[in-house]
Amino acid sequence: MVGQDNGIIDLSAPISQVEMALDNYAYFPYEGLESLQLALLTLQKKTCSSSFPSIYQSRLSSLVSAVDQLLANGAPYFQSYHNAFLSAADSLFQLAVGCQFSIDQSMQLHNLLSLDRPCWVVVTSLIQEAVTSPVYINYQAKYDAGKEGENRSIDEYLSLFSGVGQVSFQLDIAEGVVKRGRFLLLTVQSLSWLQTRFPMLDWRIDSVNEEESLKRLCELSFLPLFQHTTMQKDVRYRLLALYEERLKRIGFQPFSEVFSPNFECIEQPDRLVPQKSQMMGMEGVEDTTYFPMRYGGSMYICASHRVGAHSKSSFSCKEDLGYDFLPYFLYEIETPYGPLVFDKTECLGLFFVSAGGLELFEDTFWFDVNEGVSAQVILSSPFLLTADNSAFCLLPTSVSDLLVVKQGSRYFALPYLSVREVEAVCSKMRASNPLIKNIWLSRFNTPLLEPWLLDFRFALGARKGTVKNKSMYPVKKGYYSVRFHGKTLWIEADLVFALTSYQRPLEIAYLNQNKLCFWLFIVHDGYCFDKVLLTSIDNEEQGSRSESNTFTMYLDQLGEAVVLHLTSCEWFVSLPDEHYEADFSMFNEWMGNKKSICFPLSDLEKGAVVLNKKNYLSFVASAECWQPPSLF
Repeated sequence: MVGQDNGIIDLSAPISQVEMALDNYAYFPYEGLESLQLALLTLQKKTCSSSFPSIYQSRLSSLVSAVDQLLANGAPYFQSYHNAFLSAADSLFQLAVGCQFSIDQSMQLHNLLSLDRPCWVVVTSLIQEAVTSPVYINYQAKYDAGKEGENRSIDEYLSLFSGVGQVSFQLDIAEGVVKRGRFLLLTVQSLSWLQTRFPMLDWRIDSVNEEESLKRLCELSFLPLFQHTTMQKDVRYRLLALYEERLKRIGFQPFSEVFSPNFECIEQPDRLVPQKSQMMGMEGVEDTTYFPMRYGGSMYICASHRVGAHSKSSFSCKEDLGYDFLPYFLYEIETPYGPLVFDKTECLGLFFVSAGGLELFEDTFWFDVNEGVSAQVILSSPFLLTADNSAFCLLPTSVSDLLVVKQGSRYFALPYLSVREVEAVCSKMRASNPLIKNIWLSRFNTPLLEPWLLDFRFALGARKGTVKNKSMYPVKKGYYSVRFHGKTLWIEADLVFALTSYQRPLEIAYLNQNKLCFWLFIVHDGYCFDKVLLTSIDNEEQGSRSESNTFTMYLDQLGEAVVLHLTSCEWFVSLPDEHYEADFSMFNEWMGNKKSICFPLSDLEKGAVVLNKKNYLSFVASAECWQPPSLF
């Protein structure tokens, strides 16, 4: 089909990409469908001009939606879907090329896009199906290296299976070149597909794996149950205990099990961390101590080199084990610079300081907890301020009660005025932050702040943005027409993570180079969003309001998340026919103050603005000032 492209628009590259992705779907279903999705979106962008008929645009959008649906279901391979996609794509290619030459030629090809054709019947029915959780199946495949015709090694099979699901190998016999064993594979693919794709192996089904689906059900249900305020107390406690016990069993493991047996340089070996099967049997390095640490809701494997009691020994992050959904008891302390919380499992305890109990060392006060452990006393905070917006600094002589906390490989002692225990669940932060280690959520959905006490240069490096799990969220159709800054913005529905009534953002004050700054964030559904795009009417100092914010929209796609405040919002099945501006490269002029950032959509005068998957990253990239400046 590529060779037939002689039109005005060069379609060779996107057509070739679609064909290669369709071919790859038969061998690596998920990878093939993801490539097909991107290739179809590229083709859609290339052919979005008015010279292409509306029926072409409609069918192309239907094919994209069908691919999205399969991805949401875990990307299972079906021959009927593959044949339908091949036929539907070829029909679109013929019309796309034909309509560049003459209207008459394109009209003759319209019958290729008729909904009565079998390929479009399959595509349409796939779109209309309800999204279901992927069904994972445990398979066993016997392997015999000496079997006639077997020309693949164990490593080659492991590499191939890694693109299909979770795989491991159990060796039964190893005598010279003779190796026999079993591959254990967890995947959504069917037995017939595996037998066709890997005919030299003897396949059988062990069981339908319900653990993954059950784990996701528990994860999604735990926070709403934890924050349920009307349920009877005894019923709530029983349900929470059952959920927590099941979550620990199917989703967590002792930290020591991450490492190879008999490895001893581990702190908190019995502490539960999220399971990550490919991390089992990790080999540690001598003279290095490994310990778990929570940052932004995720548990990390960290390593440190102990140098001395008063030294700033550094640590490094080795691996992200995943999000921690369990509830924990925290110490909530009231300090002169605001309330703070710390996980009790990371605290040495509460201590009373007698007169002269602090030691001065290199302009820093230290508290000797016990032999070999000294904690740096935090007398001031550059980022947490008192109500009068002035930084607070304690005098050593006024310190009497201390909470000792360990972060990384260092200990810190925080003076406090009062203390209480609270139970909370950690939210999932969308990006790294030099100020905040974790944002916790109480039973009443109140955000609780756990700060970094370490200098940020010793904290974890920048984290990659999180990507929306396609198997947990249905594909959304249509567009939202919203009013934002007095301008109409059309937003592709699949970009929308959630739409709620107006949620006012929370803010944390800090000093940066003697300048008062604010970090804005909103917590929704256990996620902490810190890219909040405000309108001028969010500013408390705004005198008169011609409009008021009614909705808050959370966008999440391609590892980037952002929050918009809207004055109106309506859903439509498709875009109306009119001119749309989709280039966000001009949005480089930002205006802002401590509580609002004004996005100059009013600069665009040609029609409405459309925001979709093709320009979403450009939209986010225009917002560098969302990120708080580094403190160091």
